[in-house]
Amino acid sequence: MGLILDLARQFLRDYNIDGLPASGVYEPEKSAGRALFEAIDNQPGFGVAAGDSIWQTPTMPGANGGPGDIIAVNGQTPEGYIAQLWEPLRQAHPGYITRALLGKDQSGTHDMWRYEFTPPNPQKTILLTCNAHGFERLSQIGVFLFLREVAQNWKSHAGLAHLRWNVRIVVVPIVNPWGLAQSPPTRWNSRLVDLNRNYDYRWTEYVVTNPSETGSKGSAPFSEVEAQYLRDMLDQYPEAVAWFDMHDVNGPGPSGAETITHILYAPNPLNSGAAINIGREVFESIKGPDDNLLCFGAAPQPSAGNYATARGLIGATPEATTDGSSSSRWTSLATTRAVKFWGNLIIRASYQDRPSARVCAPFVMQARWAAGSDPSILTSATTYADIPGLNLMCRVPGAGLMIFDGVATVRVTGAGTGNPGRVFLTPKIGIEQNPVAVASAVRNDYWEVYDDVQSGRVSVIPFKAVIPVAGNNGPISGGPQLRAGLWWRTSTETPGATIELLRYQATLEFRPSDHVAKFQYYRSTGFMSESEGAMKQIFPYPNPFAETP
Repeated sequence: MGLILDLARQFLRDYNIDGLPASGVYEPEKSAGRALFEAIDNQPGFGVAAGDSIWQTPTMPGANGGPGDIIAVNGQTPEGYIAQLWEPLRQAHPGYITRALLGKDQSGTHDMWRYEFTPPNPQKTILLTCNAHGFERLSQIGVFLFLREVAQNWKSHAGLAHLRWNVRIVVVPIVNPWGLAQSPPTRWNSRLVDLNRNYDYRWTEYVVTNPSETGSKGSAPFSEVEAQYLRDMLDQYPEAVAWFDMHDVNGPGPSGAETITHILYAPNPLNSGAAINIGREVFESIKGPDDNLLCFGAAPQPSAGNYATARGLIGATPEATTDGSSSSRWTSLATTRAVKFWGNLIIRASYQDRPSARVCAPFVMQARWAAGSDPSILTSATTYADIPGLNLMCRVPGAGLMIFDGVATVRVTGAGTGNPGRVFLTPKIGIEQNPVAVASAVRNDYWEVYDDVQSGRVSVIPFKAVIPVAGNNGPISGGPQLRAGLWWRTSTETPGATIELLRYQATLEFRPSDHVAKFQYYRSTGFMSESEGAMKQIFPYPNPFAETP
């Protein structure tokens, strides 16, 4: 009941109902205040913790233009959606909903609008974007229907009330008006750019394999004005905890033996754990006979959801499915399913902290080994191999940096009298449950060091590696497991040389950081002809922990 009382008292304070002073308490004889308490008290969901209560979504209207539908999707213009859906809702709640003109789209033809749903004293902000692909009209319909519930029916559930009175919701309902206005609507904008591939996240690395079908990624990150508006929106609301970029696909339909009804894309290897965990919890709570599969993707493309996560938010691309693929696929079943999935995602996210705001304690681990009672550790291999007995393992508690450094004392034999044996060492850090990092967390040449050691001589070789990490990236309790160790090899230029490890000292330090994108990696290999401009930033765009540059 504490939440109920807090909500009601907040309402009374903010609006001074029946003249109740700001410091006042509830008095039964205050008619408006009493009505508010009774309205909230008698609604389902208020007897449990709001963050754990799933919103049982009522049946939503369709959008095929039939009886009871909210709009006719087929042939609808961007201006028609604004005039028939968003403006009537804003005009019905002028003290709660406002709008701002962002400017014209890339074609210079269509206005782009941003709507704000702002309570008197917002504690958090959530960003929503829709219709980045012109033909994905369910994305806009579903978000509109949910926000209408927040504005009009907030008394029906604690989560809706929490959003209505505590959370600013900022939504751009039509990111790609030009694509939506085409007949038929298209995926790309007026310059044939897929707006959801135009963000500054691994843009250089991303390769468009079929531009005639999917559109291009643009001439540069944020080359398109539509993407620039959303980048600037994120800068305008630095307190935002989440950004969900809604999409939809035709279906559900047979795909082998499965039928996909819900999809959630989140980035890897950045901190996608918050979005993935929320999505899994919501799906497990709402799934019914028509909700068969939630596909958790980890697509490393320059999308809005990935960019948001790199900026420290809970970022994701949630997708819902239409009712088949016919021209009347925007049925009540499709809209209800989308609103149930997305609405509960938004509610659950509104109770979260921004990942970059979660405080994690730093820690340091030290490791030592010396030859003596153990069997000798030797290698003559010319390809890299690890030394399993030297690995340090720990859980990653949250976003930050892992710094792994130390020294290895080695002796070379068999290289021939007077000939040096070349010793290559590279420290490696890998994160389990992370397909990008498992096989080879860093390219061999990123942190590689070497020394030419005369046969029979001893050398002390220092090493160091630094990588960004993020917690809760997977199902492991306490965060993903990290493995840090030393890999080594000889050179093909010194055949017959054998390296013997004599002593090993290493330190693994976790240093919390507000978000992993603050780590930057530069190199100039292959660019030295450019002189002063030779050093190129290659992380975070692209990611240096993949095997290919």
